[in-house]
Amino acid sequence: MKPDLFPSPELRQALRPLVPKDAVWQRMAGGRSNLVWRVGGLVVKQFRPDRASPLFPNDPLAERAALTGLAGCGIAPRMAGSGSDWIAYDHLPGQDWRDDPVPVARALAVLHRQPLLPSLTRAPMGHDLRRAAQVWAPQDLPPCPELNAPLPQIAPRIIHRDPVPGNIVMQDGQARLIDWQCPAIGDPAEDLAVFLSPAMQMLYRGAVLSETEIAQFLAAYPDREVIDRYRAMRGVLHWRIAAHCAWRAGQGCADYARALPLECAMAAA
Repeated sequence: MKPDLFPSPELRQALRPLVPKDAVWQRMAGGRSNLVWRVGGLVVKQFRPDRASPLFPNDPLAERAALTGLAGCGIAPRMAGSGSDWIAYDHLPGQDWRDDPVPVARALAVLHRQPLLPSLTRAPMGHDLRRAAQVWAPQDLPPCPELNAPLPQIAPRIIHRDPVPGNIVMQDGQARLIDWQCPAIGDPAEDLAVFLSPAMQMLYRGAVLSETEIAQFLAAYPDREVIDRYRAMRGVLHWRIAAHCAWRAGQGCADYARALPLECAMAAA
């Protein structure tokens, strides 16, 4: 078996105040960036910094700040403890999101209404977002679409930045968000684009959203200014995700290579 199926002695020792000595550590499937285990009623995540990407950072301090700051708002799990390279939070019983985009739109709207958390990093927005993506994007992509100026104005919000199907747990019809390793204060249109991304849907759910599902999601998200901004920035937002897919494909990830044309088509639509 691969050695990373099991927690290190150091991690076990760090979790002793939270986890009984004889607890069973069950490696959880689905994580693409970090090592994740189920231990009784907790999820324990050990971070692997080398798995970060330019689009999706992998920061244990950011996850700790997000779970602490969002405690009680109903869309994130309760943090139980953390260390320099790990975090533990309550396991959320339920199923990964598979269909009905309406609860996801509502959960993101709740997140985007929360007070800003000063400890979170500031992500680029608007034209700065486009310029930042061009710095790290692979050179063989089609040109990044232009942004029409002026864009619909909007205040920065707390954003999850990675609301893909594998990071959404459904409980009694409500969507909860997990894997908060790359939150920021930034552009809420970014969260909409990641959820609507055909590449991310194919990678995590095995199917892209239908036009009906896209329409349902946009109709259920209550902030029309954010919707207008997403539509104005759609080409750039999905081009960034295409760049991420190309970046991953360049590292030998064949599934990202297969997903890349889907995102390129979305960016060009």
